[in-house]
Amino acid sequence: MIKEDKLKDTIKKISTLCSLLILNIFLSASAFSEQSIEKEYKNKVHAYNHAISTNAYDVAYEQAELLLSLDPSDTMSLLRLVYSSKMLNKYDVDVIDSFTKSVARATRQDKEVLAFIKAIQTSIQVNTSD
Repeated sequence: MIKEDKLKDTIKKISTLCSLLILNIFLSASAFSEQSIEKEYKNKVHAYNHAISTNAYDVAYEQAELLLSLDPSDTMSLLRLVYSSKMLNKYDVDVIDSFTKSVARATRQDKEVLAFIKAIQTSIQVNTSD
């Protein structure tokens, strides 16, 4: 009976240890994934800014699309897309409207950015109708 209790206790300890080990592996992988996504996002923002500063608006447009694919709710990346498309004279209403539906509207800043995007859209529509 004592051997059975020790065996059960040992099995219970091993089971708990395995569960903790699996949890640790899962949490480590999750944290690594978040860090790599954040690093990728920062790299794409840097690439976008560099492209804008060198007038490579086609590259900037691609980077803005990639940023939005990482986070479709990112109002700043939508602004990046609208700006670079305006500079390219490549304003694609369907693409921008589809992203506009996904972006965040939670903060005052989000709402201000969206209002600014609408102002840019209006100026583009006025310029193209002339």
